[in-house]
Amino acid sequence: MLESIENDQQVIRESEEKYRIIAENTADIIYICDMNLNLTYTSPSVTKVKGFTIEEALAMPIEERNTPASIKEIIALFVLEMEKEASGAADPDRTVTFESEEYCRNGSTILIENSVRFLRNKDGEPVSILGIGHNITDRKKAEDALQLTNAKLQLLSSITRHDILNKVMIVKGYLGLAEEEQGGEMLTEYLKQAQTATDEIQRQIEFTREYQQLGIQSPAWKTISSLIESIDDRELPIACDCDRISIYADPMIERAFFNLYENTLRHAEGATLVQIRCEETNSGLRITWEDDGPGIPDKEKEIIFERGYGKNTGFGLFLVRDILDITGITILEDGVAGEGARFRMLVPEGGYRTG
Repeated sequence: MLESIENDQQVIRESEEKYRIIAENTADIIYICDMNLNLTYTSPSVTKVKGFTIEEALAMPIEERNTPASIKEIIALFVLEMEKEASGAADPDRTVTFESEEYCRNGSTILIENSVRFLRNKDGEPVSILGIGHNITDRKKAEDALQLTNAKLQLLSSITRHDILNKVMIVKGYLGLAEEEQGGEMLTEYLKQAQTATDEIQRQIEFTREYQQLGIQSPAWKTISSLIESIDDRELPIACDCDRISIYADPMIERAFFNLYENTLRHAEGATLVQIRCEETNSGLRITWEDDGPGIPDKEKEIIFERGYGKNTGFGLFLVRDILDITGITILEDGVAGEGARFRMLVPEGGYRTG
């Protein structure tokens, strides 16, 4: 009898050890809450995912773990599940899946996909909640970026088709007029206008070839220093103090920085240096791109980002803005005319990291 009990205890210890190994080595957060939604257990992965120690996490009430909007949704879901329990019609082995926005130690938030179920006593009554939390922040960002990209590409297709058809009609019109001419100055002018429209068609088609790459690949982390190092700055030196800072952006972010540099070369006549600085703010990471050229007149600060504006293709800063927008990065120009151009990019919380 004693030997049988010892064997049973050994089996229990081995089983507990297996579960402990699983809990302590999984990348997801395994947790248990009491029926007041207070944590009574969390796996060590909470430190890697959210930055809190196990002790800190266990001591935090739900108000400190989740955002207000998530708390409201969690409580509503909990009440609904308890109502099902009271009705007696629910499956006792059911698993419920939901998403929650949760705080990290550094003040940022992440999105967690939770799969939870009740743990029950011998009478089948729920006494606690077992959950597994999976960090889906990057996946959600990629999904959002893809949706935004699809919308942009549909818009681009519609606009470009309309513009090119208009230019084709212009070409046909001037060629028709040219056919009626017997030579002379007007014929030359008609052919010149037809050539101009044809050149614009070519530029638009070349732009669509580049723009169609936007959003094809999932966003990724890129260090700002690597983006700057990819630019040949022998013509106009770049000084950058954004070491060890990465941003989450579309892979075409390299093209965005290159276009900013090209824009500076074309328009910042007399400039001797481009200065890039990074600064953390309450709203996110501010990246400042500044030159010491003539600057941009106040009346042009907004329209420089519009499609078609500029002396060349008219797509340079328009493309910059749309590449950044894929992952929620905004850009504006707020330099002082006569003292240089200054572009400020704001990377939202969760879209950058240091070290």
